[in-house]
Amino acid sequence: MTAPFRCWKIVAEKIGFFLNQGLTKSFFSFIIVNIMKKISQNKRRNPCDNRSVYVMQRGRCFPLEDFPLGVVYSPEQGLLDYHIHENFSELVIITEGTGIHEVNGRSYPVTAGDVFMVQGDYVHCYSDGYGLTLVNVIFNWDELPLPQCDIGEIAAFQHLFVIDPANQDSDRFDRRVRLAQSELNELLRIVGDLDRIINAQPVGAGVRFIALAKFMELIAALLQAYERAADALKINSLPQRLGVLAAMLEQNFMEQISIEKMCRVAGMSYASLFRQFRRYFNDTPGNYLQTQRLRRAGELLLQQPELSISEVAFRCGFTDSAYFSRKFKEYFQVSPSQYRYK
Repeated sequence: MTAPFRCWKIVAEKIGFFLNQGLTKSFFSFIIVNIMKKISQNKRRNPCDNRSVYVMQRGRCFPLEDFPLGVVYSPEQGLLDYHIHENFSELVIITEGTGIHEVNGRSYPVTAGDVFMVQGDYVHCYSDGYGLTLVNVIFNWDELPLPQCDIGEIAAFQHLFVIDPANQDSDRFDRRVRLAQSELNELLRIVGDLDRIINAQPVGAGVRFIALAKFMELIAALLQAYERAADALKINSLPQRLGVLAAMLEQNFMEQISIEKMCRVAGMSYASLFRQFRRYFNDTPGNYLQTQRLRRAGELLLQQPELSISEVAFRCGFTDSAYFSRKFKEYFQVSPSQYRYK
């Protein structure tokens, strides 16, 4: 259902209701004007061509209260239905057909088996579709209580979910994985399970925990498929090389990693590495590594209270405990000791 049709459907429903109530013409007009004002609040302007853009409000998208995770099936995807998401992203799985994905003024062909991310602040739609059918898994990663553990050590995760998409590369909205039919079927099976869990009535006990587990299964299957495709096609794009570097830094955070090694892993010169890493991660490689060390130190302080502050520092790649304590306080706003007993 396209955005304009949704709007007029709302108006038509309200008109029927008011007529059945026998309201006067003046009061009826007053009500309709306010309805249209409400609808207009859910629309913005496309910065590329100033056309009207529908805002998908999160309050109407997620089945469970205070749990930003859902599944939206589009068996007949509306074309030229420009829209933007209200503080949530979507994982798009093209199940059938072909089309053109229009994103922030750029166009990309999509076909069955394509899987890609659409960030919440992207104005996008589909055009020139031929039997285009898709399913969206919608979520807010930061608000879901996901145990991310060591997922950052997977290069595919860095490439698809972490690297800042707001850059100027020609393929900046084209980070996708194309699945084989067997992989697509498996992904759709997991999505179907997730949809049934979230929308089950009545709402069962522990439904959020079970839904999170299924969502993690979905992400794991997607990352494994991406890495298989990357190995088979020998993909070596700039974002992927930086993703490999970021994964290596997270996996080996306790080691002393030289700038020369970082350059070798990324296949870049010193100047290019610093310029491109800052462009994608809004940080330097050294600061990124230090942030991973501090986060792991925070986890270790809570998980193993018997360890001294110095031992935690050394296990997380710091050679000077005083320097570690100073940087830890800068990052967490409390000392390591205070953090442990907060």
